[in-house]
Parts: sequence; structure tokens; C-alpha cells
Amino acid sequence: MASGFPLLNLPELAGFGQSALVGWLIVLAALVAWRVLVVEDHLAGMLGTRAGDGVQLDRLQMLLAMLGGAVAYVTTCADGWQHALEVRQLPEVPDSLLTIVAGSQAIYLGGKLSRNSLGGS
Repeated sequence: MASGFPLLNLPELAGFGQSALVGWLIVLAALVAWRVLVVEDHLAGMLGTRAGDGVQLDRLQMLLAMLGGAVAYVTTCADGWQHALEVRQLPEVPDSLLTIVAGSQAIYLGGKLSRNSLGGS
């Protein structure tokens, strides 16, 4: 039973997927760098509304939780890689970190819903 698709073995498919992911990350990094370097008001709307209402606490806590979670996970990865001779997979994300990030997202969404119901942004 022959199909019209050429057969790829798993290492070739994994290599293609890795190349595609690296390409996507490079394009994304270039877009972010362009936005930060070229656009005049590059941080407008990140922590507050564009109308200049100041910092909104739900956005600030989400940013801090995500940055803290990323640092904690990278630290966990670095500790695991320091003791391993060969890395085959990333370490599991701790349940406590998932809980913190999910709670942070819930707080942000609650704040966004309350602003939208009040006619804000």
C-alpha cells in the first residue's frame, strides 16, 4: 500500500520541526526588537490603558508572575542540566508554579472582564 507522500524518518522530521521553531522564534524576536526600537510609544498599553490611566494592578501582577515563573523554571532547568551528562528532555513544571501562573491569569482575566463591563479597556 503506497501513499503519495514520501516517507520521513523521525530524526528528519524532528530536525525539520526544530528548524521551523527556531525560524519562528527568530522572526518573533525580530518583530519585538523592531517594535521596541522603532515605534515611539512601545510600552503603551502594557501595564495600563493607552488613555494614560496609570498602572493597572492586575496587569502588573500578571507580568511579575510570568517573569518570576520563567526565572524559576529556567533556574530549575539549569540546576538539572548542571548535574546531567546528557539532556534528553526538559524537567517537569512544578505544580506550584502552574498554580501560581494559572491564578495570575485568572486575576488578570477577572480584571479585564470587570473593566470591559464598566466600559473601560
